[in-house]
Amino acid sequence: MRFGDRLRVQLSRGDATGSEAIPSLLLQPLLENAIRHGLAPVREGGYVSVSARRDGERLHLRIVDDGVGLPANQRTGVGLQNVQERLRTLYGQAAEFLIGARPEGRGTTVDIVIPLHAH
Repeated sequence: MRFGDRLRVQLSRGDATGSEAIPSLLLQPLLENAIRHGLAPVREGGYVSVSARRDGERLHLRIVDDGVGLPANQRTGVGLQNVQERLRTLYGQAAEFLIGARPEGRGTTVDIVIPLHAH
């Protein structure tokens, strides 16, 4: 709320039905990072989007922001480490976690792929 008009949010579930289960609070630290570290430093604000789509028996989750992006030497922090550890604990090698710069310009993209029926 403190960002007011400076924050634009887009949610898309593509072909996901909304009944797909994901671990509680999996996305919260990623969204918090996008807003706190990516968008808060930008005077005019920006956007963050969250999307989900099915690919057979896998669910692809993507969080994208157009903030300042990650410093080249910063790919982990407490929130990111916690998310990665939770994915490893719940899904082992069946989960994917990728973080990087947006190819279109400034900002960060986080991609998570999890099996739909693993736990």
